[in-house]
Amino acid sequence: MNINVENATCNSLKMKEKALYPLYHSEEGHITKFYRDQFLKTVNLSKEDWVLSCDASNDKTQPIYFWQLYSVLGPDKIKSIVTRFYENVFQDTEEWFSKEFIEGGAIEYHIRRQTLFWYDVMGGGPHYKGGKMMLHKHHRLVKSIMTTEGAVRWMMHMHEALEYYNQYFSDDPRILQALYQFLRFMMGDYAKEFYFEFGGSKL
Repeated sequence: MNINVENATCNSLKMKEKALYPLYHSEEGHITKFYRDQFLKTVNLSKEDWVLSCDASNDKTQPIYFWQLYSVLGPDKIKSIVTRFYENVFQDTEEWFSKEFIEGGAIEYHIRRQTLFWYDVMGGGPHYKGGKMMLHKHHRLVKSIMTTEGAVRWMMHMHEALEYYNQYFSDDPRILQALYQFLRFMMGDYAKEFYFEFGGSKL
């Protein structure tokens, strides 16, 4: 009887640990607040503590937002997604698209810059120095693909990367929903900046 009680207690603890966020320490970075505030302006959402927090809510009836993703995914998973994405980009047979990135620097350079941006905007702390101005400068290097066609292709490769690592999201579907929300929001921001139409593509 004692054995059964002990096993039940262990199982309960395991279930609690599995759902307990944050899994990784989170904090605002250089650009977290800027993009969080920009997003909140686009939706009818009250600024409750759990919304503004960089830690994802443990209440699965509440959504996870992109500035809370670091608390759930951590550095390694984020970097894996970004790495897979750029591997796809560099192997793209459409040279008008891939050459922009290839000519802009080695794949390691792109992976590092994008990973640091994601860490920062997703609540992983101050990683992306230079903020919005640095991001704009980086995008100017590939401005010829900042078009509707380029956005669709970019999203296609990111969609594949997320599909490839779908095991990262199997325990909590809110994670994938937050990533898609983030991608749509950021691409919409780029569309305004570079004057192209974007309707969401496959995401």
